[in-house]
Amino acid sequence: MAPNKPPHLRPALTRSTITTVGLLLLAIGLLLSWAWQGRAQVYPDAPAGQFACLSYTPRSDSSRGATADIHAQIERDLQQLSARTRCVRTYSVMNGLDYVPVAARKLGMRVLLGIWIGSNQQANEIEINQVIATAKQHADVIDAIIVGNEVLLRREQTVDALYAMLVRVRTATQLPVTYADVWDFWLKNPKLAEVSDFVSIHILPYWDDQPIGVEHAMAHVQAIYQKAQQTFPGKRIYVGETGWPSAGRQREGAKPSLLNQARFTREFIALVSQQQIPYNFIEAYDQPWKKRLEGTVGGYWGVYDAQGREKFPLTGAVVADARWWRGPLAGIIAAGWLLVVAQRTKHSRIHAALAGFSLGCTAVWQWDYLWQSNRTWQEWLAMGSFMLLTQAVFLLGLFKLEQRYSRWWTGLVLTLLVCVAYINLGLVFDARYRDFPSAFLLLPTAMLLLNSSARPYLARSNEVLLLVTWLILSSVAIAVIEDISNGSALLWCAISGLFGLVLSRQYWRMPVAHQHQRAEQ
Repeated sequence: MAPNKPPHLRPALTRSTITTVGLLLLAIGLLLSWAWQGRAQVYPDAPAGQFACLSYTPRSDSSRGATADIHAQIERDLQQLSARTRCVRTYSVMNGLDYVPVAARKLGMRVLLGIWIGSNQQANEIEINQVIATAKQHADVIDAIIVGNEVLLRREQTVDALYAMLVRVRTATQLPVTYADVWDFWLKNPKLAEVSDFVSIHILPYWDDQPIGVEHAMAHVQAIYQKAQQTFPGKRIYVGETGWPSAGRQREGAKPSLLNQARFTREFIALVSQQQIPYNFIEAYDQPWKKRLEGTVGGYWGVYDAQGREKFPLTGAVVADARWWRGPLAGIIAAGWLLVVAQRTKHSRIHAALAGFSLGCTAVWQWDYLWQSNRTWQEWLAMGSFMLLTQAVFLLGLFKLEQRYSRWWTGLVLTLLVCVAYINLGLVFDARYRDFPSAFLLLPTAMLLLNSSARPYLARSNEVLLLVTWLILSSVAIAVIEDISNGSALLWCAISGLFGLVLSRQYWRMPVAHQHQRAEQ
């Protein structure tokens, strides 16, 4: 019988085995998640591969350029859109957008001409005068004028003020007029239907007060449309906006993704084609500037991206991410790099390879998050620094460099603790437009779970106790607030909660006397 190994060797062997298995499972999970993005999904084809109408704003912020540039951009955009629709809806006639009817006429397209109504009375007057002048010149291509968009939702005008504007524009142009808003604001303010030639309602299941998952979206659209018909008998009901975002934060069961956007789009077009429901789809192009107003999700409602590339076909299979291989490729490169480091520092090669693969896969995930969500250079700086911080904590713990640089190590982990606590503060009290940055905290949390020797010394201060306690409690609170159907929120809560639990366990296990000794060292 082989002699038993000395007891002092057994824990080290156990820790090494646990670390290996943990890193292997992490690498496999990340590989499968990337491969899942490359799957082809089949949805019902959109009849004729066409939209009835598309919301249109010039892409690339071209409205800030010279007049000739704006006109050229509008012509290029409408030339592209004419392959998918014969109608566009606009939201203003300023900054060169009064040229849309001119460009539409050249392509045989129709226009729902919108004017932007806000709280500034002088700006409203300019818009109204301009739309009247434009309508008189191009009435042959304008189907209707939409006087204001979600003004009541933003609480920028009263019902009586909008009523007067509708009467004024209809009298001056002799064209059909309407007002556009979320469906429940129409139900609350039926007076506007008296001076509207048709009722233009917005049905956006993602943005409803009770968000609707894409699998239930068509039933929701039908129910709301029927409710509007019952509320306004004899009036034509027009779906002025509907659509689904391709990126951004999940709201309960409503998850933004390219596949869900494609599914909603195709199922909606099939539904309205069968039931002869008139509609306008939001929107033609992604509008990155909307991220300043609505968070990440605001910039990703287009059927074309901001560069004018079609995001998904209306017929045939749809792939979530045709470049899914970027994650595994980055993982292989990072694994090779850490293998070289491990060879020089005499650390476990298998640990280095598995950790490197996970690091590379996660780095691409993090970059996609940064690219989608950041709106200003300040956000790029903040989130870019956060990304580097999480990677530094992961790598230092992996190679056990925290033992050599203990004070730096403790400072980095404390900084990370503060950052995560701040993120959770926003997700608890101001969550509507905030994303769940799970890609950033995954690796540091995994490393601290697998490498107990890397758990930092944390002084028993009131500040540390407050941060750790807040992190654990806020993770639970976010899960409750966001609902169990929100998988993105639950993933973040699990990661941030584990991060807090690991640090709190180390915090409470260390005797006070031992803390003083560590501090003196």
